[in-house]
Amino acid sequence: MVAACPFPANRGTPSRILRMAEALSLRNHQVHVVSYHINDSSIGMNNSLNIHRIKPFFNYDKMEPGPSFKKPFLDFLLAMKIVQVARKENIEIIHAHHIEGLVSSIIAAKMLRIPLIYDAHVHVTNELEIFGVFANESFGKKVTLFFEKMFVYRANAIVAVSAELGEILSSFGYPQAKIWVVPTGTNLEHFRNKTNSEDKMKIKESLGLSEKEPLVMYTGTITPYQGLEHLINSMDILLRKVPSAKLVIIGGGSIEKYSKLCDDKKISESVIFTDEKPFNEIPSLLSIADVAVSPRTEASGIPQKLTNYMAAGIPIVSFKGSAKILEHRKTGYIVENEDVEGFAGGIRELIENIELHDELAKNALEEVEKFTWPNLVQKCEDIYLKVKM
Repeated sequence: MVAACPFPANRGTPSRILRMAEALSLRNHQVHVVSYHINDSSIGMNNSLNIHRIKPFFNYDKMEPGPSFKKPFLDFLLAMKIVQVARKENIEIIHAHHIEGLVSSIIAAKMLRIPLIYDAHVHVTNELEIFGVFANESFGKKVTLFFEKMFVYRANAIVAVSAELGEILSSFGYPQAKIWVVPTGTNLEHFRNKTNSEDKMKIKESLGLSEKEPLVMYTGTITPYQGLEHLINSMDILLRKVPSAKLVIIGGGSIEKYSKLCDDKKISESVIFTDEKPFNEIPSLLSIADVAVSPRTEASGIPQKLTNYMAAGIPIVSFKGSAKILEHRKTGYIVENEDVEGFAGGIRELIENIELHDELAKNALEEVEKFTWPNLVQKCEDIYLKVKM
């Protein structure tokens, strides 16, 4: 497994790599993970994993997603480490995550003739556009798309996190028969609600909440592409109808922009920002929520938070762009992108309609059974066998 990122870390890409690697190791595969030098030490890992890290690069300690001018240097060091580990450990398969992982793995795969699998989490060109790297029709975007296509063709097979992403990669001319969809999984047992009433009350008190306030919760990184501005605008609308409602935003990143927006709308007393929390605390925090939200409007993959919310048994309101595995009014409440009034209306309906609230939570919990890692890695094993033939 190649993790061109902090590993482990409490966000989508590192989480997918960790849980996939752990599930494979439990099926008696010897798994080596080659990653950057930084990690979140609060996240527990299976002792059977073999972790190989690059040497620290100057003062690089960026945990959040997004581009950096230092990344190419990190990925060069990663490429050298992959060659070293692949030789020493007689590696049979390289499973590289994200485009940086793929690029870093090409030398080792070619030199040592090892099958290379590209685990595609996003359409890279769109992702960079979301981060504001270039304008829609810029020359930079065209160049990035050219290189994305070129590198994708170096893989012996592709694992896409969603059917939509698989179709995008197929449109590059990559053979459809070599593209498999393995969605992002979750750990049902970890997120299963075991928090008793007394502990829930303590959590609420620690956040300055009372027992009866309807609670909306967001977990994840605090960055523009996550759509938090839309979420706060929706909360402003919701509070006109449900003035007792509270929004809790849990995640790492800069909150200044969003805190100011709350001040401008005079809703700061109803919005609570917390720092990023350790992964093992997220289930108990989710247990106090009435509604969980995904305000992201663009995602070619599946946001990790969706499966986590589903596993926690919390009904979800999501914009259509990030609701890849949800069905409207069956496993979630889906709203057209940027329709903040509709988003507020969805939250309000789930707060006031207990029957719908409970039905969506129940259906989502049943649906997410398909997305447990022990089930998903069986497909990975099938892919490994095919590329080795």
